[in-house]
Amino acid sequence: MTKQILVANAKGGCGKTTLLCQLAAWYALQGDSVAIVDHDVQSSALDWLNNRCPSVAEINGYKRKQWNGGLSSFDVVLHDVAAGTQGSELKRVAAQCDYLLIPILSSPIDVRSAVRFFMHLNRIDLLGNSDLQIGVVANRVKHNTRFNGMLRLFLQRSDLPLIATIRDTQLYVSAMSDGLSIFELPAYQVQSDLRSWRLMTDWLQ
Repeated sequence: MTKQILVANAKGGCGKTTLLCQLAAWYALQGDSVAIVDHDVQSSALDWLNNRCPSVAEINGYKRKQWNGGLSSFDVVLHDVAAGTQGSELKRVAAQCDYLLIPILSSPIDVRSAVRFFMHLNRIDLLGNSDLQIGVVANRVKHNTRFNGMLRLFLQRSDLPLIATIRDTQLYVSAMSDGLSIFELPAYQVQSDLRSWRLMTDWLQ
């Protein structure tokens, strides 16, 4: 059965595409057949795919207009939606998915935006939907900062689980620019980061 994962947040710049591309590579490296559906007109996820070397794990890419709710031949399908995607469009994509991941940065602006996004998810009946598992990823975190503490306090007060905390590092920028993921970088560079990703991939099982 195809596993479908949606990565979304109304706020731009929170790392949705980076998160999605890392997960796509992780699944491909496990031997799964993987497809990315890029619903964003900027097509950043497809740009990343186009930069990938033919020798690395294969990942297939589709634009929104090429997706009709199918792709059941793949083991994993990941959906990247544009910032600001809400209402009927968000609900249409989410209806096909098993998981919704919400990356959030630890800044006051991002936390306030997340509050509004959670309220919107509730209005369109995605919160509490037993068919959709929703998890939050604290992204680009600088540990032991006041804003990181603010994000954690906010999530403790919400009903959504914090499934992983991804640290702020240029490794992601470097890997993405070459069409790679951190899972395809030398192990000694990413060993400390892999523990956080293991928490996320375990949750997605």
